[in-house]
Amino acid sequence: MSEPQENMKITCDPLPASQKLYVTSDKFDNMRVPMREITLSPTEVNGKKVENPPVIVYDTSGPFTDSRYDVDIYNGLPKDREAWVANRGDVESLSDF
Repeated sequence: MSEPQENMKITCDPLPASQKLYVTSDKFDNMRVPMREITLSPTEVNGKKVENPPVIVYDTSGPFTDSRYDVDIYNGLPKDREAWVANRGDVESLSDF
């Protein structure tokens, strides 16, 4: 494994004007789907400010933007979905090489 570049920066901060949240399911134990609630600025309509509700979108930023996650780039990403994928019964595990 090569050493990281000296100037490499990994973003480990929350994204501005938003918060990370997770959607859970009763169907799949421990499955948490990452979402992001984005705060919108007010809109001006006829000279008056109208508040806009936040927008919730699927979050593909990974655990690095979750303030509760302890980032360690040498350990890789957590295998949160490993059991869920294995339980589907449509994958075959390969031995380490």
